[in-house]
Amino acid sequence: MPRVSISMPAYNAGRFISEAIESCLSQSLTDFELLIHDDGSTDNTLEIARSYEAKDPRIRVTTSTNCGAAVTRNKLIDASQGEYVAVQDADDVSLPARLELQVQFLDAHPDHVLVGGQIEWMEEDGLVIGPVHTVLNHEDIEARHLQLDCRMAHTTVMMRRNALQKVGGYDHDFAYAEDFDLWLRLGEVGKLANLPQAVARYRLVGSSLSSLYHPLQVRDAWRALNAAKTRRGLEIDPHESAPAPNGEPLQRASWRRTIQFGWIAWGAGRRQSWRHFALRALREAPNQPASWRLLVVGAFKRPPGGAQNTAPD
Repeated sequence: MPRVSISMPAYNAGRFISEAIESCLSQSLTDFELLIHDDGSTDNTLEIARSYEAKDPRIRVTTSTNCGAAVTRNKLIDASQGEYVAVQDADDVSLPARLELQVQFLDAHPDHVLVGGQIEWMEEDGLVIGPVHTVLNHEDIEARHLQLDCRMAHTTVMMRRNALQKVGGYDHDFAYAEDFDLWLRLGEVGKLANLPQAVARYRLVGSSLSSLYHPLQVRDAWRALNAAKTRRGLEIDPHESAPAPNGEPLQRASWRRTIQFGWIAWGAGRRQSWRHFALRALREAPNQPASWRLLVVGAFKRPPGGAQNTAPD
């Protein structure tokens, strides 16, 4: 039996799935199975996945008509044989030591049911932006989750399969926040943690950039949080409800994200990426002082010490 089952749901991921699969095959830990389920793609996703299956016996590919993310992820859990289940989204990249580091952690911490790690953001075309850091220990993660602040990056997590089965896997009733709901339920049967190392690169594509589904994500996350508070016997404010979208124009939201990415790249010492976002910010908002500050400060100042993910003082 493999130590790890890598779960890769795929839908119209033909542009990126080869890179995602290659990142799994390049892992320092080789005792795994890679389960890929094509959720009714209309592009060449299935064809690419099948080509890898034909070359490596660790890969198993299944397909069905489109049934949605939560159902697809549960199908992959049901098919898993490993002690641990690692999530690998079909448009993201796992760094080479990811599986080894996470197996070592779970082996050494039997009271933990889930471990994630730090992520690096990258552009749709693969341009690496830089790291985004998050909290490490269970107490801090749970405190943030109870404030509706998700601290587990889905594409980084490795979970104990028996814990997944105990809580019932993903709940499709929380379609836009099924991962956050799962973290809350797993946190009730064991501990959660994040490794201090970066273990994956998260690709910002399509809806990630436009925040098209953000209001629905917020709605379902609030519902999941209220359900968790009910299970845990915590008080729910009767007036508590999902906050309304801030109504910020998409053009300005895009520019603000560009500025954020530019400072992350600057803090990580990625000069090519910093320059890319500094010039984009000027094109998007040439009259905004923040656009010029990113370019000028970034050109003449170096980040103090290690990587950071905010603008300098």
